[in-house]
Amino acid sequence: MAPFHVHPSMSSLVGLLRLFPSMSLSTVKAFLSPPILGVVLQTYGAGNMPSNRTDILEEIQKASARGVIVLNVTQCPKGGVDAYYATGKVLLDAGVIPGADLTAESALAKLSYVLSKEEWDHATKKKKLQQNLRGELTLFDQDQKPHEQADLLAALGKALHVSSSKELDQVKEFLFPCVLCAAAKTGDISKIKNLIKHGADVSSMDYDSRTALHIACSEGNTKVARYLLSKGASVHVRDRNDRTPLMDAIKYGHVECVQVLVQCGACLNPNNADLATLVSRAVADENMKVLEAFKLAGADFNVHDPGKRTPLHLAVFLGKKEVVQFLLAAGASTATLDDLNMTPVQIAKRHERRDLVELLSHFDFKTELPRLEAVAAGAAEH
Repeated sequence: MAPFHVHPSMSSLVGLLRLFPSMSLSTVKAFLSPPILGVVLQTYGAGNMPSNRTDILEEIQKASARGVIVLNVTQCPKGGVDAYYATGKVLLDAGVIPGADLTAESALAKLSYVLSKEEWDHATKKKKLQQNLRGELTLFDQDQKPHEQADLLAALGKALHVSSSKELDQVKEFLFPCVLCAAAKTGDISKIKNLIKHGADVSSMDYDSRTALHIACSEGNTKVARYLLSKGASVHVRDRNDRTPLMDAIKYGHVECVQVLVQCGACLNPNNADLATLVSRAVADENMKVLEAFKLAGADFNVHDPGKRTPLHLAVFLGKKEVVQFLLAAGASTATLDDLNMTPVQIAKRHERRDLVELLSHFDFKTELPRLEAVAAGAAEH
């Protein structure tokens, strides 16, 4: 803001016109007639006027065309003029300036000041009225100006018969997370950008407590996930099943999404009761992509299920040699005991899996680990 100084030469050619249901057209005409230069128009709700008073609207439009500056403020003690709704947008289209949350008193003072600045042209004066000069006006974020929101929010307001900005905020809070998640599911980044521009919170949750990042990671849409993360999406939000976006990416074997999430600080919860179950399921299904995703996320492959069986116990029991190789390369222990006090080697012997007995008994980390890591990496690619 510029340094403060007193400006005594205020314009007196301003007035305050408060709308009311039985207002006569002659009153409006008289109020807008020369030599008046500016009028503060006090409207209903969030900047609305009666839609059936086209006669008043025409007079306002004529005055605006003559150069009279009309500034729209609300009669309500709280809130402001949004110009989102059909009736409010009509005034905007007629040349009326939305005054946001200006009070009637500050609007009059500001209008009187702006009109007294002879060095400013008409366009500059209208622009100054929409700027915060001395803390009198709450500005919208650059990406959330009312005229940019008009199309989407006006449609919402009209369809749902919303009558105030507070109600519209409640609608946005309820609908935007669902629409954002739907856009993430289809990979529609342009729609996501548009929703963010209109005030959507990228970390807002839908009815299942899932965020758009949960959905993007479930679908394996790395591009959408990267964009959401660049806009501040949280990697730590848990849905109603206590799952983070990282767990969703792992569950469906979306390795690239896992890499992106880990780079942004995502990590597994070692106390998650589902962790052992999910790893065991991947072992049983021989799902190498999911196992690789777990590895990238830093999973402990020595985690055990209620029967104290580790993933390696299960892989040996099921005869999944490729999985056994992967787990050994990932650091799984061959000495862990299950609830029957058996190691994976003993299980292999009991089931006469000589190839696995050989693999487990003679596993040498120094010589075998590099080779098995290469095997595991190759398996995860298929």
